[in-house]
Amino acid sequence: GSGWTASLAHGLGLQRGPLVTRHDFEVEGLAHPLKFAFASDLHSGPFTHPAHLDLVAEALTAADVDVLLLGGDYVTHRAKNVLPLTRLLGRVPARIGRFAVLGNHDLWADDRAIVAAFEENGVRVLVNEGLALPAPFGGVSLVGLDDPRSGRPDAARALEGAEAVRIVLMHAPSGLLSLGEHDF
Repeated sequence: GSGWTASLAHGLGLQRGPLVTRHDFEVEGLAHPLKFAFASDLHSGPFTHPAHLDLVAEALTAADVDVLLLGGDYVTHRAKNVLPLTRLLGRVPARIGRFAVLGNHDLWADDRAIVAAFEENGVRVLVNEGLALPAPFGGVSLVGLDDPRSGRPDAARALEGAEAVRIVLMHAPSGLLSLGEHDF
């Protein structure tokens, strides 16, 4: 976060604020509205200015969500770069919780240190596992799938015991191939 490249890019206005896109979906069988926010590829480190990460955290906070989903690639090169980011994301309010999966850059760094930093800041990392959301969102499961490029995705294990409405969190779109015929 203190690299000269990040400072130069920030000073020249090359790192714009986060792009926020909203989508509304009607899901059959969902009794109550459920609001998510998703962020991915934040690449904390020498190429991303800390002010940019602050803007991301502000946008996520402003979204006022039930569940915060984080899609991986939190660092560039070194796991220690995740520490300021996990502190920021751990403060983003989410009524039900904050959940993450790892991306290829996280796995190339020290994924255990990244997981520990997230969990110390109240973000649960899901690696080929799922969990049922609490009432009043019965019938909804959140499933985290390992990265298809550098990890070992196991959709059967992740979806085991999942509820009827399955929300799958993964880093790369090619993770869809790991799901095969499983409904989600």
